[in-house]
Amino acid sequence: MNTEAKAYQSDEVLDLVAQTSYTAGQVIQIAGKAGLVQQNLVSGQKGSVLTKGLVKVRNAAVAGNAGDNVWWDEDGIGVDGNTGACTTNAANGDFWIGTLASSLAATDTEAKVLLNEVNPALPHWPNRTHVKKTADYTVLDTDCGKVIHCDGSAKPNDIIIITMLATSPGFEIIIQNDAADGESQLQIEVAAADKFCSPTALDKGDQLHNTKATSVRGDYVRLAATTSGWYVAEMRGTWVDGGA
Repeated sequence: MNTEAKAYQSDEVLDLVAQTSYTAGQVIQIAGKAGLVQQNLVSGQKGSVLTKGLVKVRNAAVAGNAGDNVWWDEDGIGVDGNTGACTTNAANGDFWIGTLASSLAATDTEAKVLLNEVNPALPHWPNRTHVKKTADYTVLDTDCGKVIHCDGSAKPNDIIIITMLATSPGFEIIIQNDAADGESQLQIEVAAADKFCSPTALDKGDQLHNTKATSVRGDYVRLAATTSGWYVAEMRGTWVDGGA
């Protein structure tokens, strides 16, 4: 695919006065949305940008399920490191463009994306810092508000362990399993003096597991610290009590 993207089924178009030169099929941001430039433009020239519809975008060795969030890798820095291509692994500097319309294999050169369409079952967490972890990690104070994308599939036991810091009211974090379906177990462990307050009252110092066999790419929990412990504010997928 030589162009970055091309329209497949158009729906919504916005007018644009180019601030720089653009190439037809270039993926940009406009009015807080992802957009597909419709024609070659030079600075000052008027044109149009597709902001809603089904588009095909360039893919480089990225896989995903239908409904997965898709970001645009503008700078080549991050997990995938593919400049000018889509990614299902968000990193700082990438911007969200929509959700996969169909499953995507790493060998596919194009991805079908529903432009700016949100999957209610898998939020894309706008305006947050996204980081990737492929090894066990202990959450820090500076991680408040972040989205931690986890993939333990390269570890010998296919398990990645995220250890929470002691509860501090006001602290919030999202922890998501980004491994392929059934490829990695995600374990969240809390300090001995803490506990999970929901969806069930677990024992102090207990664990929450997104087990390997039942895991689906995009399973997540949003944890909020309270005076009583860690409150599971949102979750997707199968999570079980992993403690003794």
